[in-house]
Order: sequence, then C-alpha cells, then structure tokens
Amino acid sequence: MRNSDKPRGRLAQGIDDVREYERIAGFSQIARRALANNAFDGVLTMIGVLMGNYLGDVRSPATVVRIGIATSISIGVSGLWGAYLAESADLRLAQVGERYALQFGQLAPALGRFGQVSAP
Repeated sequence: MRNSDKPRGRLAQGIDDVREYERIAGFSQIARRALANNAFDGVLTMIGVLMGNYLGDVRSPATVVRIGIATSISIGVSGLWGAYLAESADLRLAQVGERYALQFGQLAPALGRFGQVSAP
C-alpha cells in the first residue's frame, strides 16, 4: 500500500502541496489581506442577515444558522477572489513598470537632453 493511499499519507501530501503552492505563489499574504479587508464587511452583512430574519419573523434557529453559514462562505470566497485579482493586477503593473524603466533607461543616454522631461 502506497503512503498516499493511507488517510494520514494523503493529509501529509496535501499539506506538502499547500506549502509548495505557498512557496511559489505567496498566497498567505493575499489571504491575510482579504481577511482584514473583509472582516468588517462580514460583520455588517451578518447584522443585516439577523435583522432580515427578525423582520421576516423567522423563528427557526436552524434556518438562521444555515443562512449565516452560507453568507459567511460567500463573503469569504468573494473576499479572497477580489484580493487575488487586486494583487495580480498590482504584480502585473509592477512588471510593466520594470520593463518600461529598463527600456527607457537604456535609451536615456542615447536621447541626451531630448530624453529629459521638463516642467511646464
């Protein structure tokens, strides 16, 4: 029986995979930012859910809990996805800025005074 066939072996392999993905992508920073940015949004949303349940005269605690869990999951996914997209855009913008600086940095000596930007 292979090590990955055992439940503990699969868990260890999964943890190793997550660590490798973190090493490559650095997603823990994104996750921390998403948590901080969306915590307040989540609190406000849950207050809204509870008020809606109260005003809608929902008396079943199980219904309120289910709605709360579903809302929390959707806010979490939305926050992580939004943070990922923002971080990806920032990374691409930084890469474009580096390319621009490299290209025009090499041209500056050739352009001489024409390569300088003067203030109006």
